[in-house]
Amino acid sequence: MDVCLGQRTGHHARIFDLAFSPSSPRLFASASDDDTAKIWQQSEDGGNFKQVSSFRGHTDSVLRVNWSPDGQLLASGSADTTVRLWRFEASEDSVAVPRYGAKEAGCLEGHPEEVYGCEFVSGGGNFLQLATGSSENVYLWDVATATCLSKASPPSDLRDLAGGMSCPQEYLSQLP
Repeated sequence: MDVCLGQRTGHHARIFDLAFSPSSPRLFASASDDDTAKIWQQSEDGGNFKQVSSFRGHTDSVLRVNWSPDGQLLASGSADTTVRLWRFEASEDSVAVPRYGAKEAGCLEGHPEEVYGCEFVSGGGNFLQLATGSSENVYLWDVATATCLSKASPPSDLRDLAGGMSCPQEYLSQLP
């Protein structure tokens, strides 16, 4: 399948990440060096994708995008050290994607460096969490309140992680 992201609309810098919506195989999100995340929708006849929404709010490159399991929320992680959340309305058969100028649903702040990973985690029921990664740290967020629930920092030395062994290969060789 040939996917053209267009010249008149679309990103005007490198694209770092793509994520298809779990609620519609005709929708995907992109993250770019142009400080935006965008939504693309495939035509009804299964042809080309066209940009249908653009999210502005980051002040540096958007490195990651990821959809919530129900497809109603998109997270975008950026080099500006934030994660922004974008909300969508969904029905049984489609997702209503907002057109240009959509507003963000929240901003998660506290990363020391660029955000390299975003992954939604179902906390059971309506409780949704987001795991994010920055530098050598992993954060777990409560999406509804935009609150950091926990942070995992790396050990001070790889030998701490490996139980005193001197190299990762030695550590890995001890695993079952």
